[in-house]
Amino acid sequence: MNIIEISNTINELGYRVSTAFSRGFGYSANFTYGDYGRKPYPYLETNSTQKFFLGSLPPNPSSSSYSSYQDFPKVSQQLLRKLFENIGVKYVPEIALYQLDTQTPFEVFEKFCTTFSRHSTKIDASDINSVIIRLKKMDSFRDVYALNSKPIYFQLSFFNFDRASELTIQMKEIIEELKLTADNTTKEMIEARENLIQHWDSPVVLEAFRSRNR
Repeated sequence: MNIIEISNTINELGYRVSTAFSRGFGYSANFTYGDYGRKPYPYLETNSTQKFFLGSLPPNPSSSSYSSYQDFPKVSQQLLRKLFENIGVKYVPEIALYQLDTQTPFEVFEKFCTTFSRHSTKIDASDINSVIIRLKKMDSFRDVYALNSKPIYFQLSFFNFDRASELTIQMKEIIEELKLTADNTTKEMIEARENLIQHWDSPVVLEAFRSRNR
């Protein structure tokens, strides 16, 4: 490893550490990706034939405010799709489509790309594509019980793919358990389900729910 590679490695490590401190080592309120109780939007295919982009994003090409876009939701969606297509990514993440309700297409795109980046100064579309593929799998389970997706988003922001996969499997299993309780409409069970939907990654909450059903 030469001095340039060592320097780059140190810079990237420093970026990940500083990012961890800014977000918190737990998925705190500082980390804005992930929600619960909302049925995911369909993932929009880009049909991209571009090579994966590696580099820095250009400055925001437009000074238009959100109000300039809000009356044209289809145009906003098309612009967002084009941005992801141009960097070689296969799908627009559903969370990005949802965020178009409050942000411009470039703001949504830039924030997603910089959040899911290993580097302080550039993005790697190959990494972004890998993240989105895993998010798509996660959201395929959340059509009936939309469990809190923040724990998995948080792991993916650090490229902990193995841990994210473990959590996705756990999420799927918990959703199947929730489906088995669908006929129980007592107030206590409804509250227990809501608590589990929000805090399914908590062993304490999960054990309390399972104990209720034994």
